[in-house]
Amino acid sequence: MKRLFLALLAGCIAVIGCVGTAIADEAPDVSQVVIVDLESDGVDDAVMDSFYGDLRTIIDDTESMAVSETGDISMGDLTLMAGCDSPTPECLVMLGDFVDGDMILFGSVDQGLDSLTFDVSLFDFTEGTMVREISESLSSTEDDWIADGIPAIGEHLLFGATASLTVNVDDSDAQIRVNGDSVGTGSATVDELGPGEIVVLIRDSDGAEQQERVIVRHEEQAELDVSFSPAVADIDEPESVDGPSLVPGLAASGIGVAGVVLGFVAQSQLSSARDDASALRAEDGPWLHSRDDVSAAHDLQSDMDSANTMRFIGFTGGALGLGAGGFLLFRALTADTPAAGSEMGQRSLELDVGASSDGVNAGIRLGF
Repeated sequence: MKRLFLALLAGCIAVIGCVGTAIADEAPDVSQVVIVDLESDGVDDAVMDSFYGDLRTIIDDTESMAVSETGDISMGDLTLMAGCDSPTPECLVMLGDFVDGDMILFGSVDQGLDSLTFDVSLFDFTEGTMVREISESLSSTEDDWIADGIPAIGEHLLFGATASLTVNVDDSDAQIRVNGDSVGTGSATVDELGPGEIVVLIRDSDGAEQQERVIVRHEEQAELDVSFSPAVADIDEPESVDGPSLVPGLAASGIGVAGVVLGFVAQSQLSSARDDASALRAEDGPWLHSRDDVSAAHDLQSDMDSANTMRFIGFTGGALGLGAGGFLLFRALTADTPAAGSEMGQRSLELDVGASSDGVNAGIRLGF
């Protein structure tokens, strides 16, 4: 009985050991990644926090990696502890004794006037080799561009060149360059691109160039369509330019005509008063014999004075108005026009002022 019990116990232990071994064999190896403080120059805290957060998210979402710790120590402090001047592969191997992890992520981020530059590296203590070193830039500090670009740069560092881009151009002879490298003409697909900002330069058969920037992500198959043919909606019709307005000239000329009319009316009144005065003098001689004749003479003198004043005002104002109006109209009618066949080149102005036995005639004829 005792031997049977011992045999059953030994069998259970063996089964448990086999199951444990099988589970251990199926469990993936997880590399612990230590993210040290990244050096930064002029970079907003929000940008750095976003980069740290995206790195942690990407690593934690990967089955083969996990974040061991983040920050709290700089690469300068670590190299000082190891007695190194710079993080060379030989120095990084020695750092494995001070760092509780399998990999170390370090580098720097610099901000220019309108750009961000990321120089980051990932080193494997176990293999003693540099997994990846990248130097990537974002050409814009706009929030949307940074929000898309920062995680893409983290994916490039951790996964490598995993994206692809197809460029389609409506000119079959157009030359295409991606990140400075010639990749074909007309249309081309570039594989094994590192996620991040991609610069595409296209030169068509006439020598015209277009530059496009796109952000591609991990394992993304992106497409970019480029057209050198102007879209109908993008062609703006030339604005109609009428040149100087005729309104000021017409207004001044109208005032001048009104002044001339007033002058002729006053001249007519003055002539009529003089005729009456001549008739009165011819009737009574040089001496006025009655009170009524004296009163009539005074009234005629007053009428002649008023008519003479009105005549002066009318003819003076008319001359000034017609002069100014003529100048303004001449300038408007002779101004250069932007388009051939413009109606302004066909405008004409005729001004008629004259007196007749029935009064004064004045008119303006404007031809278009």
